[in-house]
Amino acid sequence: MAHMQINNSDYEALTYPRINLQYFTLDENGLAKSCPLDNGRHSQACRTNLGSLELLPLELISQVLSQLDLVTLAAFRRLNARSMQIVDSMPSYRTIIRECPGVLRGLYSIQYGSQVLVEQLWHTLGTANCQDCGDFGGYIYLLTCRRVCFRCFWSGSQYYPLRVSEASKQYGVSKRSLGDLPAMRSIPGQYSMAEKYRLTPTTLLDRETVRLRAIAIHGSEDSMLSHVKQKTTTLDATYQGKLILARSGPTAVRPRRPSPAEPTNGPNGDPRRYMAIIKAPHIDHKTLYVEWGRYCKGCERSYRNHMWRRRYVFDTFVEHLRELGDIVDGVHKAPPTV
Repeated sequence: MAHMQINNSDYEALTYPRINLQYFTLDENGLAKSCPLDNGRHSQACRTNLGSLELLPLELISQVLSQLDLVTLAAFRRLNARSMQIVDSMPSYRTIIRECPGVLRGLYSIQYGSQVLVEQLWHTLGTANCQDCGDFGGYIYLLTCRRVCFRCFWSGSQYYPLRVSEASKQYGVSKRSLGDLPAMRSIPGQYSMAEKYRLTPTTLLDRETVRLRAIAIHGSEDSMLSHVKQKTTTLDATYQGKLILARSGPTAVRPRRPSPAEPTNGPNGDPRRYMAIIKAPHIDHKTLYVEWGRYCKGCERSYRNHMWRRRYVFDTFVEHLRELGDIVDGVHKAPPTV
């Protein structure tokens, strides 16, 4: 393998398909049971048609349907056997149902299917890399239909959805002004590597969507940040005043410190980071080849910066070897310096 020349056999020999660890994302909470799909369970014996729509070529009907959101598409599919037949024959929909039905189940379960278009989801499945760091992204953040890897959704602030009360406080806007924003409804279950249970459904908003709404309300991002900073200063001053009075009073009842008004990132292991995350493969739109990514054997014990969690496809693995060197005796041998 000199000069990093490897073939598919080498790639499979130097990588492995999965790690012995569950992250407890949305799809690991029994979606197949709680959100069953009826695809393939009907005979589809067509006794009626779609009326004037039948005058259009099937390819054109499929293109129109791909512009619908998933809830509207499901409603159209339920019209009759002919509509079900047409939807099930769409190449994108058929491939999603066959290769990653959990994505549809996840969107329906958190009541967010009306916010994602079929074409939008198909485009995301056709991209392989995390849109933040460029690594192979084995997950989709459903609130923006964004491809992401573990390391980025585990730490990135944009993947930490907010409750309405938190969004209102952290971005200095009223709850009413956020009332028309798309919201997900979490499903009770077990989330995060800490296997934390959350048994009460929670309404959550995408942080970036809230931020953009707040900027529009305040007029600019600077005005928004200034407003939030001033509010934080006022709350802190009030708290300090109460603290002084408590210390000088007859009873030492310490006042409650106000929760931060400025936007917070949220803890890395917070279950909310996992409630809108679902595993998803890369689907090549031309060949329909499905790739879930593989882990590097040379990084299996490399815990720094979570290297052992990174996934690769063939091309990105070759680049990885060029960066860290060939794998010898189970570890990377540093490439020679020039």
